[in-house]
Amino acid sequence: MSRITDGNDSSSLQGTNSFSSAQAFNHQRVANLQNSQQILTELRAGVTAVQEEHNVQQVLLLLRNNANLCFKFINMFQESYNTVEEKKEAVKNVGILASLNPLAGNSAKDELNNAEGAHKTIKGFLTSTLHELTTAFTSFSAAIGSIKLRGVTEGQVTTVISNFETHIRDLTDEVSKTSNVQIKKVEEHEAKMRSLLEELSDKLKLDANDRLEAQFIKKQKELLRKMQTYVISGNLLIDSTFDLTLIKKTLPQLPSSSQPSSQPPPQSADGKYLLPGDQLNMQMGESFVCRYAKRVKQLFDCFQQTGPILMKNCRQRFMSLIGKKTMEEESVGGLCQTDELIARLGELQELKRVKGDGCRKSLGEADHMMIRFLIFVKKEEDEFYNVSKMSGPTPFRSFFSYGKSMSAKAQAVQLSNRSAILLTTTKMLLGELQDDSFAFSMSRDDELQKLRGYDLSRILPENDNNRCTPKNLPCNRAAKYRTFDGWCNNLKHPEFGNTFNELKRLLPPAYEDGIDEPRSFSSSGNLLPNPRVISNVVHHDKNIQDPMHSHMLMQLGQLIDHDLTHSPFDDSLLANCSSCDSSRTVSVNCVPIPIPSDDPHFLPGTCLSFVRSIPGQRQLGARNQLNQVSSFLDASPIYGSTVCEAEVLREMEGGRLLTARSQWNGRDTLPQRDEVDECRSAPQFPCFQAGDDRNSQHPALVSLQSILLREHNRIADELSSINRDWRDEQIYQETRRIVSAQWAHIVYSEYLPKILGREVVEKEELLPLQSGHFEGYDSECDATISQPFATAAFRFGHSTIGRYFSRLDPHFRPVAPDVDIADNFDNTTVIYDSEGSVDSIVLGLVSTGQMALDRHVTDGVRNRLFSVPGVPRSGLDLISINIMRGRDHGIGSYNVYREYCGLPKALSFFSLKGVMRDETIERLQTVYESAEDIDLYTGIVSELPLEGD
Repeated sequence: MSRITDGNDSSSLQGTNSFSSAQAFNHQRVANLQNSQQILTELRAGVTAVQEEHNVQQVLLLLRNNANLCFKFINMFQESYNTVEEKKEAVKNVGILASLNPLAGNSAKDELNNAEGAHKTIKGFLTSTLHELTTAFTSFSAAIGSIKLRGVTEGQVTTVISNFETHIRDLTDEVSKTSNVQIKKVEEHEAKMRSLLEELSDKLKLDANDRLEAQFIKKQKELLRKMQTYVISGNLLIDSTFDLTLIKKTLPQLPSSSQPSSQPPPQSADGKYLLPGDQLNMQMGESFVCRYAKRVKQLFDCFQQTGPILMKNCRQRFMSLIGKKTMEEESVGGLCQTDELIARLGELQELKRVKGDGCRKSLGEADHMMIRFLIFVKKEEDEFYNVSKMSGPTPFRSFFSYGKSMSAKAQAVQLSNRSAILLTTTKMLLGELQDDSFAFSMSRDDELQKLRGYDLSRILPENDNNRCTPKNLPCNRAAKYRTFDGWCNNLKHPEFGNTFNELKRLLPPAYEDGIDEPRSFSSSGNLLPNPRVISNVVHHDKNIQDPMHSHMLMQLGQLIDHDLTHSPFDDSLLANCSSCDSSRTVSVNCVPIPIPSDDPHFLPGTCLSFVRSIPGQRQLGARNQLNQVSSFLDASPIYGSTVCEAEVLREMEGGRLLTARSQWNGRDTLPQRDEVDECRSAPQFPCFQAGDDRNSQHPALVSLQSILLREHNRIADELSSINRDWRDEQIYQETRRIVSAQWAHIVYSEYLPKILGREVVEKEELLPLQSGHFEGYDSECDATISQPFATAAFRFGHSTIGRYFSRLDPHFRPVAPDVDIADNFDNTTVIYDSEGSVDSIVLGLVSTGQMALDRHVTDGVRNRLFSVPGVPRSGLDLISINIMRGRDHGIGSYNVYREYCGLPKALSFFSLKGVMRDETIERLQTVYESAEDIDLYTGIVSELPLEGD
């Protein structure tokens, strides 16, 4: 392997060695997993002696619930049948009058049709419920032999069951006929079934004073307390490999007090707070309480490590956890929505084994306890809040600022919770398939393919169909205005390109375990190189300016990206994920990036924070990520990607958008945010609100979005003056339609020819027609943004970012000092500057050059992304994040996508000659063992541009 001898790279391989600490971490992970399994074994063994008694009650309860649901539908079935008969009679009665009053006859017929439709629907529900009840009794009959019965013989029980099943079959036949005679028979069967169910309950009833019941509860509490002690102390591995679903069969639901305790939370011997074992509900679909235990531990660790200066930030993160992610908020379900999902997954015969009842009790208990903790935090926060801006900068503010811009919307959180359940279910089923002797011949890919093939449409709740993102069907072909979330953009496939959709895979995911572990190992079996080492060696700053294109091209590209892609992560984890052991001690969604020993900027021995993108897949199978904006060029950074986002940005008068007028320069800008917590500028210079939360990342982005906002209001004012009879809604929609068209025209006519080259855009027919209309629309073409585009390809523009933004007057003369991007992330002060502001920055963008499109990236984002002025070594590395994000999303290597694009595979580094410069190849060879291992982002920006690009 060749070496580079300049000072920057003399010890780059030493940096790679620092990343080998991940190998030791893997060993620790295995040890933790073994420890977890040992505890599981103990838990199972501890309850075996008393389990059988409880099983009788549990199975009987399941039967009773199924039967009661069936009885409910029987009553509805009878009532709807009677309604139909009444409506038939009504139609006959108005028959004579219909010739005199046709409307009366039509109304009666409509009512009859509605009644018959309702009866048919209820009949379907009842038939399905009877089928489920039959399945439940079949399972119960099979289980009778393994349940210890007292005071009754197995034969007596099976006789009752046999009679019950006979009535179910007869009842199913009668329901299919539906006449007056059959309705009476349905009533007879129902009465007999109720009687038999009571007889069965009586035969299986346990003595309420039985000592075994008390013994069972005592043993369960004891074991749970021991387990939860491991959880809090961090000795127990808490991730998807250890899920409470693994022990829910062993530990039935624990009785819990209906009143929360007024006592302070208990402490262990080492002073750490514990979750009361008798308040945990262990029969869950996912490790809800374990995650709460981790959050409680994080909260107190946060206080101990940072003191009062960050107490407010700690409180915000945990209050967000309680509020946005567990409760019903703005018609969006929280974590508890997943309980229903788990139960409904159980309806699918192949997934019976993952059925559970969720967190109804534990949610209330855990929330109560967390809120008690936060009362204490609130007292400190009230005192801290007024002086927070004056307390001096802290490195942690880098995380909160960056995290805010990448946080998940409420709907995305909801979908992510569902995706996490599907991912856990996938892992469980794959484990069970591997243990199944009949499936020994199936490969992992075959197993995943089988799971992906399950139709979950009748099981998954439509929790993304709400007021904010309505999913109206059929699509309105006459609709003049596009929806905000992209729904029905494609009339044949209305979901294509929709907000909150999964990113599209062009190739199978390249996860380490095939399911969700980030790509970590090279083709030789060694660890892939540290992303920070790759950033230092391959992507170091080199001031090479583009002689052909202005800085506006870069800025336009960022705004286009914000219009098309946004894959969020859990921003509450970001600060804690900077700890090098955070994957084990904080969350498996932390993947900290080690700082090499010779790093030129960051402190060696520490780690850069990295949080995995939240999952968003809607089927069983491998992890996938979602896009929380639409995939269309619809100017969503200005208007928003949902109905609710759009509403809060409007004046609701004259079709205009809200603005803020600067008292310093009198010009309109984006409207100001109500919250200022994550904003770096002084309180009198608040950050802004727009259709995209990333709008205030830096002054140039604010400026370009402000220009588009002004354009909307300019056109709205003109339309309003021309069309005096138009109301606000029509003016707004017509203006939005025009601005969206202008925006798309700029992208296709101005931006793409400069990025792809005019020859390419003409060949691919990407240029707008000079006249007429495009007639080549393909409804089978899925417009959904792809994974490699969002995660690697469209990040090429990071190399074109310049460190400084010029501020010029209309004569292109400097009016104020240049703006250093490194000191102005989430800092809007210059926007309010009377000598600078939006106009001067825009003029600077169009008159100064961008950086060349190559592998080099300015240190302003490579070392100081969201850095805090005055705090040495603060900030993040955008390029390390890009590389790690590709691995996080399961993106294959550069070589894999060369083949996908029809290019020859690079069999060695030598094969890349002519594709990349010799110096670039030499640097790649320094950090990568093989050309097969090159990350997609690094490979793309390392290529020589095509002629004309």
